Amino acid sequence: MFNVASFFGLAAQQTKTIFFRKNQFIFCQGARSDSLFYIESGTVKLTVTSSTGKEALLGFYGAGELFGESSFAPDEPSRIHNAIAVTSLRKLWLGI
Repeated sequence: MFNVASFFGLAAQQTKTIFFRKNQFIFCQGARSDSLFYIESGTVKLTVTSSTGKEALLGFYGAGELFGESSFAPDEPSRIHNAIAVTSLRKLWLGI
């Protein structure tokens, strides 16, 4: 299995495996953008919600993919979208 922590050269204490249930929010629009996530198993849906409450689908991510890369943008301290577990999910949290 691909070891994403080794790939990024992160120390073991900076990573943690986290589990989410189906339909559970991983993060919401406006939350602090300080982490990158690697999906070990399951599916994540990214959406954005307008000020009028309309939701737009940005995409789906599955096992072996990364999301939350906005945490690398110094000019974007807040999440600009929502991340929701579509299935039960196992992911690796990478503190940035």
